[in-house]
Amino acid sequence: MTARWRDVLSKSMPDILTSTLIAALSLGVCLALYYLAQVHMGYLTRDVTTLGEVPIYYGFVSQLGLFAWSGAVAVSFFTATSGRILERRAKSYIVALGLFSLHLLLDDAFMLHEFLYPSLGIPEEATYLSYIAMVGLMLSVFRGVVPQTPLALLFLSLCGMGTSVVSDVLIHVKAVMEVLNFTLLFIIEDFSKFAGALLWAAYVARTSLAFMSAPGSPAPQ
Repeated sequence: MTARWRDVLSKSMPDILTSTLIAALSLGVCLALYYLAQVHMGYLTRDVTTLGEVPIYYGFVSQLGLFAWSGAVAVSFFTATSGRILERRAKSYIVALGLFSLHLLLDDAFMLHEFLYPSLGIPEEATYLSYIAMVGLMLSVFRGVVPQTPLALLFLSLCGMGTSVVSDVLIHVKAVMEVLNFTLLFIIEDFSKFAGALLWAAYVARTSLAFMSAPGSPAPQ
């Protein structure tokens, strides 16, 4: 192996090791479920649409929402590790946005608040309250940084997610269901969440760009 290729490999080694570790951990979880819980390996590795034998458009809007959450996570962590944000509070805020986005992504992808948390004795309402508390804590801790961000996007994204939460709660209220039908509430709940996810991703992206473009930020190498 030439010196050039050794240098290329050494620079890529952290990413190779990280990717391998994540793949190994995922395989470990699948093997544990396969051997300990007798879950068929195909149920853990194959596409849900294939397993359910349903049309590819099932869950269309929900899948698009996952792209938005994933984009927010990727952008925030890339920005935080880019070395282009010198102000410590700004970088910490970006990390906080990334962690919150990651929590939303995992919850939405694996339906944590619908199934996992209730099975552990944590009701949906408690999860919603925890989200409100997290947002309030972020806005309070980083109150000196938040005004420098696109507040309209932040406000509208929170309104979208809040509307979705309220709609989800109302679905379980009998008096409401006597007036409204499931279809209307599903449209309100799912599309307000989708809009909220898109606006949230836009907020994270615009905030990241603003912080990286701030005076004093080092130029990209």
